Amino acid sequence: MEKLDLVLDVGCGSGLLFRHIIGRTDLLVGLDMSKNLLRKASNRTSSRAALILADADHMPFAEGSFGTVFAVTLLQNMPDVKVTFQEINRVARGNAVIIATGLKKSFGERGFLTLLRKAGLEIVNAKADDHLLGYVAVCRKR
Repeated sequence: MEKLDLVLDVGCGSGLLFRHIIGRTDLLVGLDMSKNLLRKASNRTSSRAALILADADHMPFAEGSFGTVFAVTLLQNMPDVKVTFQEINRVARGNAVIIATGLKKSFGERGFLTLLRKAGLEIVNAKADDHLLGYVAVCRKR
């Protein structure tokens, strides 16, 4: 597998994705606004991970910092998903890979995919299998 560039897990929660990512990147940044969840996430980190206490709509990063951004189980928890995507796009590099999920109980499939396109993302692959609780989309920043 190819090594990923600098990776951001927005709304990382307890760090469930970390074990799948840490070995593939020089630095994984987990961002969440819950101190309690970040404490739990710290048990899943290594020297290749940094945890940041911050709001996904106001991230403390420079423009174009990340080559890969995960937004897993985040969007349905945000007050204005358009604002969240503006901020994700701001911190993502040009042509960055952005992986996003949306719970089916919060989004219809068409609405979720439309949301991604309106956010300026090119959908590379999307899954909505019956056994999944949500939709999963791999996108590129345009």
